[in-house]
Amino acid sequence: MSYLKNLPFEHRITPPGGQSPEDDLLIVHATPTDVAGFLVLQPDQDPFRLLTVTPEEEARALLGDAKANLIVAGHLHYASYGVPCGQRYSIIDSVGFPFDGDHRIGYARVWWDGQEWHVENHRLSYDYHKVVEDVRCCGAPFGELSAQRILQTRFRPVM
Repeated sequence: MSYLKNLPFEHRITPPGGQSPEDDLLIVHATPTDVAGFLVLQPDQDPFRLLTVTPEEEARALLGDAKANLIVAGHLHYASYGVPCGQRYSIIDSVGFPFDGDHRIGYARVWWDGQEWHVENHRLSYDYHKVVEDVRCCGAPFGELSAQRILQTRFRPVM
């Protein structure tokens, strides 16, 4: 737990020869101002119709004064891209709990082309039934809830 508590809130990468902050890649869990905030962009897909795009005023508050060539976040478990408040922003897929109806593992490759950062999302198949079995048998808190999230590939609130 102490390791997790001591992780930085954000990670900023300035590319070789680049200028900060305009050329930076800013990596955050959820948003630049809130580790649990929801900055919802238009998702690549939303089969469950659970997401509503964050209004501009709320997006501005979640972005704060963060500036970068690209901000990359996770947290929502949906791949999406947008330019809220003029800031390029990409949300990458989720390895453990994709909530977009696709059982495959999601990950992203991010690269600098000398002018801007790019994100390419990828999916890989895996034996998710085996993972569900392991999660149910390991004795972890919320094991059954986690198993159901993996099986349904959608968010299920903790009850």
